[in-house]
Amino acid sequence: MKGRSVGTPSPQEKVAVPAQELKAALEQQAATSAILRAIAASPSDIQPVLKAVAESAAKLCDAFDAAIFLRHGESLAIGAHHGPIPIDFDAWPIGRDWVTGRAVADRTPVHIHDLLAQSDEFPIGAAMSLRLGHRTILAIPLLREGDAIGALMIRRTEVRPFSAKQIDLLKTFGDQAVIAIQNARLFDEVQARSREIEARGRELDEALRQQTATADVLKVISRSAFDLDIVLTTLISTAIELCDATRGVIWLKKGERLLLAAQVGYPDEWIAFAKNNPITPAAEAVTTSGLAAFTGEVVSVEDILSDPRLRLLDAHKLGGYRAGLAVPLKRAGKVEGVISLSRPLPQAFSERQVALVQTFADQAVIAI
Repeated sequence: MKGRSVGTPSPQEKVAVPAQELKAALEQQAATSAILRAIAASPSDIQPVLKAVAESAAKLCDAFDAAIFLRHGESLAIGAHHGPIPIDFDAWPIGRDWVTGRAVADRTPVHIHDLLAQSDEFPIGAAMSLRLGHRTILAIPLLREGDAIGALMIRRTEVRPFSAKQIDLLKTFGDQAVIAIQNARLFDEVQARSREIEARGRELDEALRQQTATADVLKVISRSAFDLDIVLTTLISTAIELCDATRGVIWLKKGERLLLAAQVGYPDEWIAFAKNNPITPAAEAVTTSGLAAFTGEVVSVEDILSDPRLRLLDAHKLGGYRAGLAVPLKRAGKVEGVISLSRPLPQAFSERQVALVQTFADQAVIAI
């Protein structure tokens, strides 16, 4: 009976090799499917995907652990880590003195069989090896359009180099990590673009509302040339609506004082107080309207109670307001009155709203 020559695989061994390859292929396929499901389930959250990639890389490459580093400026920060070997830093400067840093700097895989034997080549890496307990390490860069945006690293505690098949497999996992990162970036860009479009849409709506309101006010002015009360009331009502205010008033100058000319929304107690207490700008610049009349400048106050300039608080108590905006009505550089808006709670008026009330002030001067 002839014996089997040395080195020739038996029939059972010939069957075992394809079976092992099939098992490895199925495991890789399952890992890839899990990663793709994570990408689909978390388009804007990269963390679950990176965790799945690190876990699969460690398991299928027979490594003790795996870590994904993401580039932030000139440093690499931990994006995900799976396995028992510790990592005792959150971020580390990119440099050729440690394995993962060199993979990113050179944009090429770096495979070191025994890191302790390469202390001259990798002084920082060797120090990490002594401190953390790993010996064999493989790091591949995560490349996007030629730029390294991070790295995928696997380690072993003993000196046992990774095979060519494991290196290729790690590159595949790296490609999947890049796809996930790119997908999240594109998702964020689309979301940001959508928010920008929505914001522009709101701005356009506001502009159209303002334009329509201005046209309506001008129509009222033209139709009510001899009825100033109607014009001023329309101005105040429109300003309140477009500026998210609750109440508004217009004071007009008569002699050295400002008298109540029109108001919308104030209670009877405040109206009686305002009629009995006309504003004398030179002496009573202690309210928002008085200060605007005295300085000739816009006065916008988020909270009247916290502004030391405003000391006549009876008006605000009777009127039930905390925030105020007062814009002087000017003709030929002289103050002819004031238009004021108020809100019941502390809340600043925006620059757009201030500009809008200035437009209404100009229209009030035209009407007067």
